[in-house]
Amino acid sequence: MNYKEFSNLLLKLAGILILVLTVTALPTYVTYYAQFELKNFGYFISTVIVPVILPLALGVFLFNRPDAITNKYIGDDNDLTRPSPETFLRIEQIALTTLGFYLLFKSTSDLIYHFSYFLQQKASVQGKYNQNISLSVFLKNPYFISTIAEFIFAFWLIYKTKGIVKFISKIRETP
Repeated sequence: MNYKEFSNLLLKLAGILILVLTVTALPTYVTYYAQFELKNFGYFISTVIVPVILPLALGVFLFNRPDAITNKYIGDDNDLTRPSPETFLRIEQIALTTLGFYLLFKSTSDLIYHFSYFLQQKASVQGKYNQNISLSVFLKNPYFISTIAEFIFAFWLIYKTKGIVKFISKIRETP
């Protein structure tokens, strides 16, 4: 097995893991939607369908098309039987970038869910009590704050992966 085949295998495993985690989280999304008093198809799409479809699409892509990623980082050469430190660093870069994309898709779908939940709660409170819910109260929600942090971390992982890999290799070189 050469490095390209190994990285393809890792990407396929990551795709399967994303698919399994998304499917196992599905009851959570449906349960949250069931709590809403206003049953609306638009809210169902934004609180259940979109948060599930985005990670599922990424998982299917990683499982079916790992070559699209490995060809970018390792190259098209199929005769990569000789291990080199550069190839190993590229595989690490692929793994970290894949993690970044997973977190990006997950946090994007969670952000869509949180905003839909806010709009649902706002509509419910306005209908019952004729009051307005402030967005600042919603922004103080610890789940929303952790989703924003996850979103920022995902972008950092995607765009700074080369620096992270270089830093890790420097740590390995020091005695």
